[in-house]
Amino acid sequence: MSTERRWMQAALVLLLALSTPAFAEPAALPSEQRTLGGITEYRLDNGLQVLLMPQAGAPRIGLTVTYRVGSRHEGPGQAGMAHLLEHVTFRGTASIADLGAEMQRLGVSFNGTTSTDRTNYLSTFPAGDAATTLQRMLRLEASRMSEARLAEGDFAKEKPIVLNEMGLHDGVRRMRQGLLAAAFRQHPYGRPVIGYEADIEQLSLPTLQAFYRRHYRPENAVLMLTGGFEPVQALAAVAEIFGPLKNPEPPAAALLPPLPEQAEPQQTAPRVMTLRTAGTALAVGWRVPGMAHEHAAAVVVLAQLLGQVPARLTERKPERPFSLAVLGEAGRTRDPALLGLVVQSPNTPSANADSRQALLSLESQWTDRLQDLRRTISPELVRQMTDTRARELAQALRDPMRAPALISDAVGAGDWRLAFRLQERLAALKPAAVYAAADLYLRSLNRVNARGVTDAAVPRQAMQFEEQPVTGIASWFERPVEVAHVSDPAGEIGELKPPQALGAGDAFETDPVLLERASRRYLLPSGIKLGVLPRNSADERVAVMLGFRWGRADDMARLAGWRALSGSMLEAGAAGRTAATIRQLKKALQAELRVASGPQSVTVQLLTRRQHLAPALQWVKELLSEPDLPEAAFEVERNAALARLAGAERNSSEGRTSAPERERQHRMAQMGLQPGDAGYQPSGAELAAQWRALTVADVREFQRKHWSANDLRITVAGQVPEGLVALVENLFAGWKKPDAPAYVSPAPVHKPVAAGRFATLSPGAASGEGDGQPAVVISLMQELPLSRGDEAYYPMLVGTRILGGGAISGGRLAERLRAQDAVSYRVDAQLRVPGDGDRAGLRLQASGAPGRAAQVEAALREEVQRLLAEGVSAEEVAHARSRLLADRRQRLSSEMGLAGALMVQLEREISFAQLLAEEEEGLAAVTPERVLLALRRLLKPDQWVTLIARAPS
Repeated sequence: MSTERRWMQAALVLLLALSTPAFAEPAALPSEQRTLGGITEYRLDNGLQVLLMPQAGAPRIGLTVTYRVGSRHEGPGQAGMAHLLEHVTFRGTASIADLGAEMQRLGVSFNGTTSTDRTNYLSTFPAGDAATTLQRMLRLEASRMSEARLAEGDFAKEKPIVLNEMGLHDGVRRMRQGLLAAAFRQHPYGRPVIGYEADIEQLSLPTLQAFYRRHYRPENAVLMLTGGFEPVQALAAVAEIFGPLKNPEPPAAALLPPLPEQAEPQQTAPRVMTLRTAGTALAVGWRVPGMAHEHAAAVVVLAQLLGQVPARLTERKPERPFSLAVLGEAGRTRDPALLGLVVQSPNTPSANADSRQALLSLESQWTDRLQDLRRTISPELVRQMTDTRARELAQALRDPMRAPALISDAVGAGDWRLAFRLQERLAALKPAAVYAAADLYLRSLNRVNARGVTDAAVPRQAMQFEEQPVTGIASWFERPVEVAHVSDPAGEIGELKPPQALGAGDAFETDPVLLERASRRYLLPSGIKLGVLPRNSADERVAVMLGFRWGRADDMARLAGWRALSGSMLEAGAAGRTAATIRQLKKALQAELRVASGPQSVTVQLLTRRQHLAPALQWVKELLSEPDLPEAAFEVERNAALARLAGAERNSSEGRTSAPERERQHRMAQMGLQPGDAGYQPSGAELAAQWRALTVADVREFQRKHWSANDLRITVAGQVPEGLVALVENLFAGWKKPDAPAYVSPAPVHKPVAAGRFATLSPGAASGEGDGQPAVVISLMQELPLSRGDEAYYPMLVGTRILGGGAISGGRLAERLRAQDAVSYRVDAQLRVPGDGDRAGLRLQASGAPGRAAQVEAALREEVQRLLAEGVSAEEVAHARSRLLADRRQRLSSEMGLAGALMVQLEREISFAQLLAEEEEGLAAVTPERVLLALRRLLKPDQWVTLIARAPS
């Protein structure tokens, strides 16, 4: 053991002794197991595994508790129990009335997720107040582990919320469910994690309680701390709080029998599942090994490559757009899982037997190509995908806020170190190994197809399953595929090369005076505005934001060329470099690039390392000023856009008008906006028509005429190199276009919109017959005359926060609709206020089952009326104020966040101290009386526009 480790152990013993009451036995000292990638593993005497990943200077702390229990641990008739239990534990424990509300009070961002193999609870909070918040959060999670309340009332309220959640994302979810059901006839991976409606409705509370006792225990859990905490103190607190917890007695077998091993039999013929869906869709999948298997890295890359095949087959057929969804389990599970792809093609007919037969031709094309990747995908693309995934995984494992989710999946797959084994295998993976894995697993006898059709002859709720034996010559050569199961995942890890841990950096500062003292602003001879905020960042990271602007809003509204100017279009070739060369350069520069194009501006975000900043800026300048904008890349952009808009086009061509479209027409008419006006929102069909009329020549002309450094602002935050000012001037000063229209800031003016009601519910839904219907979203909207300089601005911010709060608890709407009435899974309140002008708006939104839509709407309206009648309390104002200030601290806790704040200051010609002081003073002046005055002045319940529409798939 190193001297540093001995010192840490000694300090820990002292801390434990000092923190333990007199005459009490101190908590047992955790034993250190191993260190890998900046993560040190400890184990308490009760079996709890503890992982510490400290990073000096990190702005936040992450706490994750992972239980080795997921949907594969459920018995027959229990599908969805693990996920339901995750929901119910937030309701409270024997000593804590409401876990979610307490976390909201502490200012903690939190969530829980359930997968096939694990359940985790993730929370993050600012590092600045770590001492008290960390202690409290540890006690909350210890209480969840040992004394969850699981009362009948909590159980009854969470059941309908989970049933409502089943309706979200219906299209892809249903196709995925069909694939899994066909692929796994015995193994529990064939059941959806969220469960079946019938199983959830009949599930008993005693069964849930027994499931909790079996799986929520220290020896079955892993606690992980990441970010800006002090490791000695944190480990002492974990030992003190979790050390005394006991592993409960297992439940009686009569109540919860042990699960038998459910290995999936070898597949001997292709399988097909047919189901009825809202739009035509095809899905295909193959069983592949889990995360611990030596082929896991190749499987991860294959998952990335699958989506390339349909794109290549239809890249010049915009009349048949499609959207893709790759199943995310491959390479992440303990047991063999499904590598699959869902292709939604709503413009492809499938409403009768003849069209269904024609659909098989498209399915056959894609399947044949997918099973012959050597012919379809080049080794260069395989190498690119492999490098990208290896780099992304390595970066994520070094990031204290991203690593916990990956480690949690690895825990479920058998051992937390599997994430590092996967990254190591990816780094060494060659195209030949990927092709070999494709040859091994992407075979007909291992294949499952799902067909989503609109044919009414297919029952909505039934899934028609069949096997189609391989015949003819092919049957002579086909052999069943052996998909190996790794019985001891930890034993397969072997020796790992210690990866480089994340470096340390300065703590993120949020004090406006200190930020202003560190900031530098320049007006360069060329007119470029440059803002710089140097700081010692981990891995010498530096963030750059570039903002280019031009033109008047009214003039730009008639142009559409900007829509296709995406990052992928720019990276398809520029300044004599091919797309392949650009990818290699991007990798060498360790650069992450995001491009957001608009009618009057383009914003670019660049994240790189200090030593690469100069060549990275040169590369970005070339992409922006000398792009090739090839026609093939444009067609890919256009086809993707048309796929997203296919449903709206189909409705328009068939004379159907959806509720969102009727609401849009109403709003545009009330505002007096026509196509071509600034602020006009086109319909989906109008937008599709714009894309169809758009040519690559239009895109090139828009870029050539408008993109330049005429009006350029650049901000840089992080490890700033010497000579930055001269570098920026030399690179961009000459990129001028005197004929480009000068930028004029838009200032949208408020226009009132009269009340209206627009609802789309399937037959039977309104009467409560929601069987098989997707969830709906209920929205109440109002246009408001509000600017950022209005005296009501900050009171409205606070009032909206009180009303909306968080999505689980903490706001009045969430408390009413989720905690009290249990009729909505997601609740939100959004206040939109422009930077200039006074065209503001408020949207209250909640999801619900179709049969509960009226109840959800009534509750939304009642809570608004109660707010206007009773006002708000001083405690609510104080809490909302603290959460808004915490949001600001969060925005300033990354280099890119600091660069964004600098950009706002350059735009407004204001300093950090002025901007942040303005916000603090505005919030400090808010009182309950001012909130009520602002709400009563602006909110007009008789002017709400109501929209009830199907939740997006």
